[in-house]
Amino acid sequence: MLSLLDPFFLRALAAVLAITFLPTFLLIFLPRLTGNQGVPFDPRYPPVGLSVGRAFAAGTLIGDVFLHSLPHLLTGENIDEVTNGMLLGFTIFLAVDLIIRNYSSCRSSDHDHDSNPGSESDPKPIGASLLKTPSAVLNLTADALHNMTDGMALGASFAKSSSFPGIATFLSILMHEVPHQIGDYSVLVGSGAVSPATAIKMQLATGSGAIFGAFLGMVVMDASSGAESSTMNGAIAGGFLYLGAVGILPEVLNEQEDHHRKADTVNKINSAGVGGAKRRVFQLFAFLAGIYVMKAVAIMEHSEHHGHHHGHSHSEHAHAHNHLGQEKAHHLSSEKGHDHHNHDHHYHHDRHDHHDKHDHHDHHDHHDHNHKEIHENIEL
Repeated sequence: MLSLLDPFFLRALAAVLAITFLPTFLLIFLPRLTGNQGVPFDPRYPPVGLSVGRAFAAGTLIGDVFLHSLPHLLTGENIDEVTNGMLLGFTIFLAVDLIIRNYSSCRSSDHDHDSNPGSESDPKPIGASLLKTPSAVLNLTADALHNMTDGMALGASFAKSSSFPGIATFLSILMHEVPHQIGDYSVLVGSGAVSPATAIKMQLATGSGAIFGAFLGMVVMDASSGAESSTMNGAIAGGFLYLGAVGILPEVLNEQEDHHRKADTVNKINSAGVGGAKRRVFQLFAFLAGIYVMKAVAIMEHSEHHGHHHGHSHSEHAHAHNHLGQEKAHHLSSEKGHDHHNHDHHYHHDRHDHHDKHDHHDHHDHHDHNHKEIHENIEL
């Protein structure tokens, strides 16, 4: 039974806390992308920093699915489990998105009835409730699930040995988490639902899922079958695909230049000189950068797995070589003992033959001597 004081779990817990707090700590030093907190924020006209951050987040999520998750999950024997899991995860995220959008539409309709329909003042504040921003809620849900799976991966890695074999897994997840945390922060703040400080607190809160995941990963390491694990991981990959392709990218594509919000000096400054085609180019490169980061992580994990497999094979080869050497030595020893036995047998046989010949010779000489004496007596 796994204990919370188990050394394996404590190592995994230390790694989980590191990947939770280090990226979040970096967010404190990011600029306040929304600027003055008293200015209402409209996600349709985001500053260029948030715009690029969204595209980067979409790239990391989609790159994670196709360059990291699927190559790791698809082994040739579990294709059905993985693909069924992806469809399940995609459908679950779609259902959650539809529920949130329906709730948001009802609230917006009620608010429109209460407001003056003829007023065309500045856009009303976006983000009175987090539930009014579907991508933010989906992002928090995916982030919590993602952190839990990261924790499960770390727990499973550290449970394999009493040494520190999970260091490469830890570095891979850390590289994976930094862009994700920055992208998630951009989505949360860009949705207008929360302030930067609240977004950081939410990131820390969702990080608790990694702690639970680490313990869960070590518990179910030997309990679950390969098919169940493949389906679960496939469902999470499907959720990531929905979040990146349906949740975030449409927001990036639907962004507009801020031509009318002259009072919002923060957005005006951030958008200055980076409008139109330039902004779209930045978004494209940010998306590609997110994919490239996930490709680097995939290469790193592939190298780790190849090195581990090579080392394991080398160890097995050495063990087999030693076993063969022992068998050969035993065989030679047996042959030597057999030869020694044969030598003793031949020696004993030769001695027996020599003894028989000697006795026969002595008997013959004795017979000749007696015959000679009889002959002499006759002559006398």
